[in-house]
Amino acid sequence: MFNTPISWTLLFDTSRDGLSMTRFESKVLGYQSPTVSIVEFNDQRSFVLGVDSPWLLSPQNWGGLNCFLISVKPAFKKFASGPNFIFFNTKLRSLDNGIIVGNVKNPLLKISGDFDNLHHMEVWGSGHDSALSAQQKQKAWEKVQAEKYSKVALPGKWEENPDKAILDMADRKIFFQQ
Repeated sequence: MFNTPISWTLLFDTSRDGLSMTRFESKVLGYQSPTVSIVEFNDQRSFVLGVDSPWLLSPQNWGGLNCFLISVKPAFKKFASGPNFIFFNTKLRSLDNGIIVGNVKNPLLKISGDFDNLHHMEVWGSGHDSALSAQQKQKAWEKVQAEKYSKVALPGKWEENPDKAILDMADRKIFFQQ
């Protein structure tokens, strides 16, 4: 097993990050260790969700043998658990949007894609320090790549650019210069 201690890291907290699926994705995706989530719904139900693999946006259920769901309120109850226990989709409109635990057709737990049924949620990473630093390095690399490809180099000088000629023909004022 590992010789380094496990660190509990608060990855996502609606009190800090807001009730936003986009923020959830940015804080949780890319963390390569198990997570434990505490979920409280507007109707006062509370759950603890253990996910033993990295979170994935996927059109299919995922998760390993050690995923679990426990109801804490209104009554304490451990639900059946196991592989392919989690469904997480925010991209494909033809599928349910949000987080579903259990069977998609008959879910044990469903968090809507806009978080409108949530009162509070926390996601804790339970991996080694290297898991958090790897996530941070990946996000930094993605940011550099996005910035790198967001700049379009225009060939030649602006005065010779066909786009400028078209704007001039349309008698448009140019508010920027290169």
